[in-house]
Amino acid sequence: MAEPMTPDEVVRALTHWRVPFRRVDGWRTRNRNKVGPWGPVYGLVVHHTGDDADDKIDLDLIVRGRAGLPGPLAQFGCDDDGTIWLVACGRANHAGGGDPRVLGAVIEESYGGYPPKSREHTGSDGSTDGNNNFYGVETFYSGSKAPTAQARRSLVLLAAAICHHHGWSAKSVIGHKEWSDWKSDPGHVDMKAFRKAVARRLREGPPNPVDQDVYLERAARRLRAASIHLVLADQNLKRAIDEGAKVRVIRGRTRASAEATKEDAARLGRQ
Repeated sequence: MAEPMTPDEVVRALTHWRVPFRRVDGWRTRNRNKVGPWGPVYGLVVHHTGDDADDKIDLDLIVRGRAGLPGPLAQFGCDDDGTIWLVACGRANHAGGGDPRVLGAVIEESYGGYPPKSREHTGSDGSTDGNNNFYGVETFYSGSKAPTAQARRSLVLLAAAICHHHGWSAKSVIGHKEWSDWKSDPGHVDMKAFRKAVARRLREGPPNPVDQDVYLERAARRLRAASIHLVLADQNLKRAIDEGAKVRVIRGRTRASAEATKEDAARLGRQ
């Protein structure tokens, strides 16, 4: 049993494990917590989108959802280049109904190569909702072939980062096809072999890990630099406004002098 990661914990964990990631605007507060509970969390479910569309199209789908299935459709997305996208933080529409025996095996981490074969799915009498108990990552590919090598590497790193944060073993990572008997994702991925890769990464530790104190100091430096930039920008704006005002005054005086000169010339002409 574990409390879900906060947005800051997600960023720290992925940074520590050198997971290549990018943020989708609004990800920190995007979730479906209003429709059901979020947590405790017990594992990570790996999915595929089921198409080979452009990554931008798949990312938009995960964020917004589709007819009959509102977004977000996962907390994370993984594109062909291996970038992990932070989509949401909280409950997401990804796992749906599944077999409680599988959930029990994941919680206990008690199974062998594979968890018990699922006999349940969304809407079946014995199913349980996995959306409140699992993180989800959608891999942007059809499933008719294996994901790219870059995507697989990042998925393993992401799984290791989440497991390490919660103190889980690789057996807390399952495929959607292992959760629901209706599903086939992630296609062309042997989850036993995938878990072995995650377990190996957990034993080896993060590649060139970022020390948390160093990470926080870097973040503080970036914040200070951003503050300095804002101050300078504010000063430049004020300077520009002042210079503009001076130009208007000079132009006004020049215009007045020119008009006075014209009046003097006219006066002389009348004399």
